[in-house]
Amino acid sequence: MVEYALSDVSSLPDPLTNASALTGIPAWRQAYILRYRRPEDRRRSLGVWRLMENMLAARGFQAQDVIADSRGKLCCDGIFFSLSHAGDLALCAVSGVPVGCDIELVKDAPLEIAPRIFCPGERAYLRNARDDKEAQRRFFTLWTLKESYMKMTGEGLGLAPERLEIRMAASGPAPEQPEIRMAAPGPAPEWPEIRMAASGPAPEQLGTQTSALTLLRDGVTQSCTLFHTAYGEYELSLCVSNLHPQFALRQPSA
Repeated sequence: MVEYALSDVSSLPDPLTNASALTGIPAWRQAYILRYRRPEDRRRSLGVWRLMENMLAARGFQAQDVIADSRGKLCCDGIFFSLSHAGDLALCAVSGVPVGCDIELVKDAPLEIAPRIFCPGERAYLRNARDDKEAQRRFFTLWTLKESYMKMTGEGLGLAPERLEIRMAASGPAPEQPEIRMAAPGPAPEWPEIRMAASGPAPEQLGTQTSALTLLRDGVTQSCTLFHTAYGEYELSLCVSNLHPQFALRQPSA
């Protein structure tokens, strides 16, 4: 099962000028948050960590239990999770298997770099957009899908995006997929500023689009399951490993 949560973090204080906002956060993460130069980036980094804390607490864990592997990928006693943020939103995905997530605000897409980072089929997908607005959304659809895979493997941007190819088949998604649902972690009592977004994509919206998604790496199909949805002015994608020994396909419970 995969759970994800979205939070609006726009009202959080700037931790650079409000040190109490960092209370309880490990020193290494505090340094990570404060390395950002812009206040809005510091708020996003703070907010996504607090969101992760809430989701871990719901499972009986604390942020102090979080460890990072040699590539910096975070996990906690067999629980895997991924963090992302953009605009006013923070996103956290949690699973019993390696998972990656990415969210992007559909704005100012760098379409000029598409020939460098996208494969021929992906570039055709962009060219077939009806207008510039749709082209921008399609750019971030492809990008979030690729980055969710990069984060799932732990390689991040160290893996060149042009080595990955997203293919969209007309046959529709596979009938069996990991259960995925929107969690309601709830704000920690001492952190009332964190709140769930007013609405979110329903669980059944993820992975049920008309095109089945396949990811190839250096021309080889990867054993992972991709989910994607549009959320207002955002694009949101998740990637879940099919290879981990704890992985089990489950249908959503009724």
